[in-house]
Amino acid sequence: MTLINSLGVLVVLAVSAATSQKGGVVTVEATGTRNLRGHTACALWRPSDSFLEVKAAYRWVNAGIDRNRSVCVFEDVPAGTYAVSIFHDENDNGALDTGFLGTPEEGYGFSNGAKAGAFGPPGFDEAAFAFDGTKTTITIGMAY
Repeated sequence: MTLINSLGVLVVLAVSAATSQKGGVVTVEATGTRNLRGHTACALWRPSDSFLEVKAAYRWVNAGIDRNRSVCVFEDVPAGTYAVSIFHDENDNGALDTGFLGTPEEGYGFSNGAKAGAFGPPGFDEAAFAFDGTKTTITIGMAY
């Protein structure tokens, strides 16, 4: 085998290894927004993240709203355990607006059908789902 052929084989192996290490796609369909104003903000969380602390999210994606629905796409996500939180940022201020006693004034939701309780949002474990590193779609209905 010549040096050029050997280098070609090494390049192919390196590209194959890099491609196999890429993650998959997590698609989040947010349904039931009460209007078309603003956008939907979607956050992807890992177990090691401080769940629902805005700056601690693994990744954020914003999506426009069409027909009271948004689609957020997270690409190159490795296999693992994750949770998703969403909110309808109606006034585009980048935050979930809350009223008296911290109750949300904009729509929100969580993966795995997790619901907010009387004393606040669910924990990571309630919203967690296993991702195999290929592709999955999660639908979350907006709660107001």
